[in-house]
Parts: sequence; structure tokens; C-alpha cells
Amino acid sequence: MTDPTISRARLQVACGPLADALVPRFVRALAAHTTLGIDRVEEAVLVGEALGRHCEAVLPGGSLELAVRIVDGGIELLAGPFDTGVPHRLLDLDAGDGRVLAGLAATEVRTGRDGRQRLHLRVV
Repeated sequence: MTDPTISRARLQVACGPLADALVPRFVRALAAHTTLGIDRVEEAVLVGEALGRHCEAVLPGGSLELAVRIVDGGIELLAGPFDTGVPHRLLDLDAGDGRVLAGLAATEVRTGRDGRQRLHLRVV
């Protein structure tokens, strides 16, 4: 059952061990409030793990900004804003891990009015 009191949340975390540990837990906490089956919840968590794991490689010394939103039938993750090319580097690094991001979530790189890019991921 979907909990109507929790529909979105934001996280900003320093890249490195903290992001590696915190991002998947953050995603799991919100995914638990969706109508996704347990297998899809765990796939959303794997997407979070991939983001946390590769954060330091593409943003050395930086931080990851992540917005998570519960939508009908699933969960959306929006990572960024990033400088141009960073979302594609995240996806390239992920390809070496067996394409977790692109394999488990619909992925799209969006450019905002500010010229910065965001990685949009959707698990349904």
C-alpha cells in the first residue's frame, strides 16, 4: 500500500564511503512506500548502490544531489545537477559493472535551463 504522507525526498551527500553507504538506504526507505514488488524495490536499491559507488569517480571531492519521488507504479530518481558529460560518465562507469543503471531503470539525461545536466532514472 502506498503511504500518501511520503511522496518525495532529497538527499545531498559527500561522495565517498558515506554516499556508498547512505544512497542505497535512502532509496530503500522511499521505495518501501511504493506499490513495487520486493524484487523491483531491490532493483531500485541496486540503482542507488551504483550511484553511490560511482559518485567519487565522476565528482572527486564533490557531493551527490539526489531527489527521489514516488510515482504511480514505481519510483523516480533524479541525480544532479552535473556539469555537461558527468551523467554520461556515470553511465559509462556503470557499463563496466554490467549496466546496473541502464539495465534496471529507464535512464535519460536531461539538460536544464541552467545548462546543467541531470540523470533521470525510473524503476517501475
